[in-house]
Amino acid sequence: MKTWQYKHPKHWSRSEVLDWIFWSIENENLDASRMRGEAFQNIDGVQLCEMTVEKFLQKEPNYGAILFQILSSLIHKLKNQLLWEFLYDALKNPGYNPRFLKWENEVEGIFRFVQSEMMANVWGELKNNENMNYEKLSRAMRHYYRRGILERVEGRRLVYKFSRNAIEKLKLRSK
Repeated sequence: MKTWQYKHPKHWSRSEVLDWIFWSIENENLDASRMRGEAFQNIDGVQLCEMTVEKFLQKEPNYGAILFQILSSLIHKLKNQLLWEFLYDALKNPGYNPRFLKWENEVEGIFRFVQSEMMANVWGELKNNENMNYEKLSRAMRHYYRRGILERVEGRRLVYKFSRNAIEKLKLRSK
């Protein structure tokens, strides 16, 4: 399991940094035999996030610039991802679904939190907010009712529904 996927990069352990590097090399169809992975073995997420493109190139002349770009894109995406997009992505991710939240009816866009505090912690970690809890997360979700992105599911605790409009936006995003 790629545990680094569920955290902001600055919270990665040394082994998660290495896992991400080798996953990135494989994902980009690059030649792993040309990679100097040992150069990153003592770097944790905080150190990785502080590295410049020059530092990446010093450690890894062949793929340093590519790794820097992948990391920069990942951080940018996490920083700009909206809560409702995060929840939808989590529902599509077997690392979260069904352990932390799950579909009640995927066709209708209805989902339920299984471990609400854990999901709030993950969201808080991604957004660098260590004080995040489910109460704050659910308050933020209520703002999406007025915007027509989420709908209340009456009489059901911890259950929400994506609007048709939101589902269409998400389908367009993935094309």
